Amino acid sequence: MRSHGKHTRRGLGALIAAGLALGSTAAYAAPITDDNHQLTITDDIQTWRMNGGYLNLTHANGDSEASTSGNTIEVNSRDFNMTDIRGSSMIYTRATNATTAGITTLAADRNRITLTKGTLTHVFGGRIHVTSTHGGAVSYTANENAVVIGTHGTQNGDLNGASIEQVGALDAVSFAAEVNRNTVTINNGGTANNVTAARASLTTNGAGNVRINAADNQITASGGTLMYGALAGRAYADALYGTAETLVEGNQITLTGTRVTAGMAAGNGTAYARSNAATALTKRNSITIENGSGAIIGNLTGGAAYAQRTTRGAAATAQENTVTVTAGTYSDGRDVTGGNAGASGELRTVAATAHANRITLSPVRAPWEEIRGGNANANALDTEAQAVASGNIVTLNGGTFEKDIFGGDSYAQATRGTAVATAESNEVYLRGGTYMGSIYGGRAWTNAAAHTTAIVRGNIVEIAGAPDLTRAQLYGGDARAASVVRADNTLIVRETKNITAQSIGDFQKLAFYVPAGMTVNDTMLRVTSNANTNLSGTTLAAYLPGSSTANRLRLLRTENAQIETDSATTMTVYEGVSGHRTAKMGVTNDKKELVVKVDGSAIDGNTPPNPNPNPNPNPNPNPNPNPNPNPNPNPNPNPNPNPNPNPNPNPNPNPNPNPNPNPNPNPNPNPNPNPNPNPNPNPNPGNNGFVLHENTKSLAETMTGTAAFLGASGDLIAGGGMTSASAEAAGASGFAPFAAVGGSSLRHETGSHVNVRGMNLAVGFSREVMRGDDRILFGPIVEYGRGSYDSYLDDGTHGEGNTHYVGGGVFLKQEKKDGIFYEGSLRLGRMSTDYEADLPVGGITRRASYDTDANYVGAHLGLGHTAKAANGTERELYLRYFYTHQNGASATLSTGDRYDFHAVDSHRLRTGARWTIPKGSGALILGTSLQYEFKGDAGATYHTGGFSYDTPSPSLKGLSASLELGWKAPLSKNATADLSVEGWAGKQRGVTFKAGFDWRF
Repeated sequence: MRSHGKHTRRGLGALIAAGLALGSTAAYAAPITDDNHQLTITDDIQTWRMNGGYLNLTHANGDSEASTSGNTIEVNSRDFNMTDIRGSSMIYTRATNATTAGITTLAADRNRITLTKGTLTHVFGGRIHVTSTHGGAVSYTANENAVVIGTHGTQNGDLNGASIEQVGALDAVSFAAEVNRNTVTINNGGTANNVTAARASLTTNGAGNVRINAADNQITASGGTLMYGALAGRAYADALYGTAETLVEGNQITLTGTRVTAGMAAGNGTAYARSNAATALTKRNSITIENGSGAIIGNLTGGAAYAQRTTRGAAATAQENTVTVTAGTYSDGRDVTGGNAGASGELRTVAATAHANRITLSPVRAPWEEIRGGNANANALDTEAQAVASGNIVTLNGGTFEKDIFGGDSYAQATRGTAVATAESNEVYLRGGTYMGSIYGGRAWTNAAAHTTAIVRGNIVEIAGAPDLTRAQLYGGDARAASVVRADNTLIVRETKNITAQSIGDFQKLAFYVPAGMTVNDTMLRVTSNANTNLSGTTLAAYLPGSSTANRLRLLRTENAQIETDSATTMTVYEGVSGHRTAKMGVTNDKKELVVKVDGSAIDGNTPPNPNPNPNPNPNPNPNPNPNPNPNPNPNPNPNPNPNPNPNPNPNPNPNPNPNPNPNPNPNPNPNPNPNPNPNPNPNPGNNGFVLHENTKSLAETMTGTAAFLGASGDLIAGGGMTSASAEAAGASGFAPFAAVGGSSLRHETGSHVNVRGMNLAVGFSREVMRGDDRILFGPIVEYGRGSYDSYLDDGTHGEGNTHYVGGGVFLKQEKKDGIFYEGSLRLGRMSTDYEADLPVGGITRRASYDTDANYVGAHLGLGHTAKAANGTERELYLRYFYTHQNGASATLSTGDRYDFHAVDSHRLRTGARWTIPKGSGALILGTSLQYEFKGDAGATYHTGGFSYDTPSPSLKGLSASLELGWKAPLSKNATADLSVEGWAGKQRGVTFKAGFDWRF
């Protein structure tokens, strides 16, 4: 019983009776527990230690099992000021003179401390402290402990949600510790200091492998104040003769509206093995700070892994850790690292890997120092040191960056062996903020001694928005070693302009995404360094908005130096996602500007406009850029002053002796008179050197998919719809309602292929009129369908989207007494479709999307014969023709490309047989059919620069065959269902489902 801060201990007699005493030595002990106590403090003041559960154990021989779990302490007193408070505390020693030491199992789980009101100093949710142990397997757990700091609570010492500490141990089979799923919560108004959600430290002085897991621990604050530091999960394993292994995973620090005066780390794992192998893995840990304030006067680290001082190999890996700072204002900030891996050792390979870590910084205002997405450091005495920083991403949206920035940073050194440092596929995105240091996509350094290699490959630095880079130097891949590999490091300037940087270097690719609305007076990127910008051997690409109309575009200007290129420099201009232009990019004669001329004219053919704005008072190397005030009296720079309004550029405008050899000397007096705006799907002479990409076929595949989907509606009406309409109208005095529903999942071969999935619905009213022995059915019908599609080209291009239609129409069917029937239908409606895909353009992919709406017309005509055998089996033979016309549509892609999508006409002929065989109260349905599509061609026309280009044309044309299996049965006295599944092969492959329903009122 506990009340008002008084502690009544239970279980002491049991401890002594079991042979395990507080502060004494025993030979054997049964499981000892001090669990599930509750303590509430309201007004009493206590100045000594307070524990929810407490054990102080010394043990010699045999197994040892003890627990202090499930204890609860609640503090709700402003006058309460306790130095130490613990939800549970266990102190354990295994006597060194024990001769038959057994298994040791200690637990401090599910303890909870809530500080609603008052002041505490040192706080432990659950604690295990081991001074010495040995013998059998040793296992410790401190899981699911919780500490909550309330609105009026203050904690100003050290706070640990869970703590396991083994300060010494002799030989044992193994040592294992778990500190998982522990939490620390700081509510608005509360204050916490030096917070650790979970930590475990095991040190051994003998044999035995050591393993620690610290996973899924959390520090969460909504408002409140966090002082000094925060660590969500920490593991430290020190093995003298055994292996050491730490796993620190999924730990989180989440602060919202919190005032901070500290640095923090989400995960930290150290494996320290002095004579064996060490492995440290720290992954998927995260720091998220939103709308905070104060000063971050320590480093922010998503996850760190260290494997140290080993003789049989060391591996440290930090992967998929994240640091995110959103909004908020901070007066100070330090280094930020997504993932940090360090390994050192001798005799065996030493490897450090920082992979796929992320940093995103978007504060309103904050100063930062060094930024590293991933950092890997390997140091070996002998054999090989490997340091790899790969796939790390740094996104910087705001703040002041006072020091260097690295997407990935690696360092490797081997005193007497080989060293390889790699920085690969790291990315740095600069979208805002002010930068004062160097910015590296990737850096790989060694001590540059013999047998060292540095690899920097595939790293990206991207500029977007309006970052201030006037004091920044940009590097794609920086490498130092005896042997260096540099490849595919890329600078991207994405849809921004008038950016100034000091210098750019170590890039093998430059990509300029020209923003919409860029004028001849704009410059995308200026460089102010006095050193030349070396683009020798560089791949240069410009990505213009689709259907671009701009002419002279300045991509790069060196204010105080020149641009260097050589014969290995390549230049390509791409337009939207549709195609590319050749020989339209170049460096001006003064070697100061990299320019795109969209019209294909010479780079220096016209007077270059003055750069605007211009940070250099006199940047123009030629004080008179245009000595002729009228450089070209003919605005067309073509050597032929008459560009020839006749598409035939014959220098003799009338070479034929007959002045009029043809009443129409040019069947095409308009340079682009073809009713089809694309005179030739292939590049034409005089078409400005534009080449349309083959993968634009993906854009038109959508139209084949929608045409096929509309065709499924025609099948439904001619099949299940007519059957239901006939059954409903029989004997009815007027119009009778009917319905049919169908579903399909079909692959249509189109030269590539498109997969269409969806549901079709047809509802209507039918009425029968008897004309002698002939029966005539007719009525209105409404149709609706919704589906999705995926289109695939042979090169892997994948488009996807959704489609739906709604329409209405009429149907007519005549059934003769001898079983012959004639039928037809006419439908009108509207189809809506969307599309999106990642389309490959110049070695990259660009996301493109569009939406279209188009009217459609559908019709069908059919004839057939039905017969009924003596056993009741009905057989139907039929021949049906289906026509669908889907209007063309115009769309502008999200990338600016302007397309006209052609109308699609489908002409299908289908013949088949269907049997309905009575079986008990229902009937078995069997069927087969052949179908041939005579057309079904789709296409699109791209418009740019006064020319038009047709995409490759997918087509539905071809033969298909089907087999059908179904069942018809009464649902009730007045309702019948007709269900069937049809499998298709050939041009059209897959499965369709049809259901017809008829009911009578």
